[in-house]
Amino acid sequence: MATQQFESAKKLILHFTQKNSMNTETDIKGVMPELEKELSRRPKKVCIVKMVGTRNLWKNIVVLCVNSLTGFGIHHCFARSMMGHEVKVPLLENFYADYYTMASIALASCLAMCVVVRFLGRRGGLLLFMILTALASLLQLGLLNRMSDSVKDKFSIAFSIVGMFASHAVGSLSVFFCAEITPTVIR
Repeated sequence: MATQQFESAKKLILHFTQKNSMNTETDIKGVMPELEKELSRRPKKVCIVKMVGTRNLWKNIVVLCVNSLTGFGIHHCFARSMMGHEVKVPLLENFYADYYTMASIALASCLAMCVVVRFLGRRGGLLLFMILTALASLLQLGLLNRMSDSVKDKFSIAFSIVGMFASHAVGSLSVFFCAEITPTVIR
């Protein structure tokens, strides 16, 4: 119905009413006459290319897609950085330890994302997590070169955890925000 394909909509409504054993005469009396009136119109097809014509929507979707790509891409880099260290703790020699660590960081990120978005809003939360991701990345790249090897590993793991936390939130928020602003027909 959103794309004005009323013939298909009528068939679906009749199919649903028959499957649910509804009386088509009494239960949907206001719907069918309205559909009958609209059947004379031609169906309107909507294509994703129509987004190019709406400049603001197109710009927002491209920015959010790049944010999502960057967030999940750098998340992978932080994960590789965290797993690249030799494990000196016997408890963490388990094969699944890295997986459970990343899953718990993602879960904590999702929970924190909900709280932050509640207080700061979507854009404020996205900005906060992008700043945290950038800080973790810059500190890991720039600060660790000036440290001794014994301290470098500990700080690298700490910055990787913070970076994974924030970058997962950036990617998830970008996907949710992009899905929200994209029109239903295009989604």
